Amino acid sequence: MFLGILAARLIRKKKPELAFDDLLKEKWIGAVSVAVMLILFLLLPANLSDEVCQKYPILIQGYLYSIVINVIMNIFTFFMILLLSYGFIKKSLKKRHITYPIALIIFFVIYYQLDAPLGGIENKKIEGVVLQTTGSTCAAATLANILSLYGHDKREREMALELHTKIIGTTNGQMRYLLSRYNIRWRDINKRSLSLADIQCPAILNVDHPVVGKESHAVAYMKMLREGSYEIWDPLSGLEVWSAKTVAEVWHGTGIECLPNKK
Repeated sequence: MFLGILAARLIRKKKPELAFDDLLKEKWIGAVSVAVMLILFLLLPANLSDEVCQKYPILIQGYLYSIVINVIMNIFTFFMILLLSYGFIKKSLKKRHITYPIALIIFFVIYYQLDAPLGGIENKKIEGVVLQTTGSTCAAATLANILSLYGHDKREREMALELHTKIIGTTNGQMRYLLSRYNIRWRDINKRSLSLADIQCPAILNVDHPVVGKESHAVAYMKMLREGSYEIWDPLSGLEVWSAKTVAEVWHGTGIECLPNKK
């Protein structure tokens, strides 16, 4: 916000003749807009496709969502404050310009909802399985269950904070980043096989959610009990045994294998 006010004052000082309606025609504003669009063009596809996300450095994968949200928010705020400040300085604000502060307030509300830390996490655990207690923390609970096999006693709230889980959930990129921080080797599954018998366990599986939809839920595949029978720790319900038929119905071959640590 301060930068928007400062920019308005500098423009007024250097170009006192510049009309309010011509402000957005300034070349540097066009250059900034192009640069921002380029950044978003490079980053947005990775937010929409995990296969694209995998091509980015692991640090960027871990913070990709926050980077995109904050770039959009800060640039939008800068331009809105710039317009309002310059219009106020030039005494050119009209009734139609009331849409600027209204848009800014709406955008702040949306931003807060998308980027605010999650509340209401209860750290529920049944028979050794960490369960999710919000609609957004299946990945946090699943990763806590996976880490328990590596000697880490974690809870849902702690993992949600470490993953930077937001209301829309957690990406595979965020999980890969945190696994790397815990020095756990991993490998993306990427539809390499549609049979869990071919998958190294433990593994994080992206499965269909009964309400949210396709590949919107994370569960932990802990071990194969026998051929066609698999132990799954589902943060919605706890320990379950899935048949090959159940796996075929809800899993489409994506997720993350956790590999044995090198000796």
